[in-house]
Amino acid sequence: EFHRLFNEGDIKNISERVVATLEASHNNNSMIEANATTESGPRRLFLELHGDIPGLDVLHSYIQKWRAIAEQSSESTFFAFTLLREPVSFHQSYFRHFHLASCRAKWCEESKYDNYTEQNLLRSAIPNKQCELLVHGQQEWKLISRRPPRVTKEECHHAKERLIQDWDWVGFTEEATSVVIPTLRRLFLNTSELLIQ
Repeated sequence: EFHRLFNEGDIKNISERVVATLEASHNNNSMIEANATTESGPRRLFLELHGDIPGLDVLHSYIQKWRAIAEQSSESTFFAFTLLREPVSFHQSYFRHFHLASCRAKWCEESKYDNYTEQNLLRSAIPNKQCELLVHGQQEWKLISRRPPRVTKEECHHAKERLIQDWDWVGFTEEATSVVIPTLRRLFLNTSELLIQ
């Protein structure tokens, strides 16, 4: 079962379901549909955090809660993973999606450019942008996006520590085909076959 979560409200709503699923497993009751056992074993619940997600400090409480409940049961497991992107690649992608004049969504950047050039890319560069999103989250970041970015070296180190503390695995989008997909297939499907070429 797969859910894409776009904001903290979505996370709160699905959290109740995750907690109920884990507690049902712990109490040896019949699991709710999200984690029902099939002939091939327990179904897995995948949650993708996407869009207006909160920062790592807010996610920390949810992850710790889910992990603590899962650890009480021999029938449940919890595995948190995320993907990061190499900074230059991240900025190039961010520029293409949010700085070009063709962007019409409400979350587009105020400073827009007609075309993708190195000069425009450099003009739009914001230091530690990925770190800022990890620290402040997408929603809070939107509130401060009209002023210069405010993320300190200490906040970036704290974000790194949150990733180490809360997430079981952190992958990189640049290694999607060679590392990320095979690793996830091995972890969740118990196979190393690579279906995506």
